[in-house]
Parts: sequence; C-alpha cells; structure tokens
Amino acid sequence: MHGKAYPPVLKKLVAIILVDLLFFSMIDPRRGNMLVLIVACLLAYTSVYVVCRLGMWLFVKAFPISVATQKRAALAVTIGATFLLFMQSLGQLSSRDIFAVVPLTLVTYFYMAYASSTRNKNFETRV
Repeated sequence: MHGKAYPPVLKKLVAIILVDLLFFSMIDPRRGNMLVLIVACLLAYTSVYVVCRLGMWLFVKAFPISVATQKRAALAVTIGATFLLFMQSLGQLSSRDIFAVVPLTLVTYFYMAYASSTRNKNFETRV
C-alpha cells in the first residue's frame, strides 16, 4: 500500500497551478508590457504541457507506451492546444483553424518521432 498511487507529474501540476494563480492574480493585462505577455504565454504553455503529461500518465494506464513517446505526444498536443488557446485569446480562432491544427499536430508528432529515431540511429552508428 506504500507504492505511488499518484503520477510523478502531479507535484509539477500543483506547483504550476500555484504559480499561475499568483502571477495571473497580480497582473493587469490591460497595462501589461511585452515582458508580462511573454511570461504569461510561457506560463500558459507550461500549464498546458503539464496537463498533457498528466493526461498521458492516465492514458498509459490503459495503453502502455514508452516515456519518450509520452513526452513527444504531450509536446505535440501542447503545441496544437496552445496555438488554439492563443488564437482564441486574440479573437482570431475560426473552425478552419481547428481543422488545420489537428493534422498539423499529427505531422508534428510524427516528425519528432522520425527525428528522434534518426538521431538514435546516428548515435548508435558512432558508438
């Protein structure tokens, strides 16, 4: 009964939620400068990534996949979801954007998987 019943990313999720609450409760977006917007975008991206990693942890309970594949999938989903989030915050999101992001997210995942396998293959031939 002493085994880990919670995901290892849960501590990161709690920490990023606290940082988000602290940061976004202290800033006024109407008077924010460019640095505040950059920090807000980075925090939003990090939050989406940590939530995706938690989702991957739940997904792995049903379908076991490697940690590297989990990270690649979480990163690809984070890129797509963050793009949609930022487009919505600008008021520029349309249904065409949503239909375009899904295939681009898949292409991003497969490109990262291909690049990773090529890098591993090159590393193995050098050793």
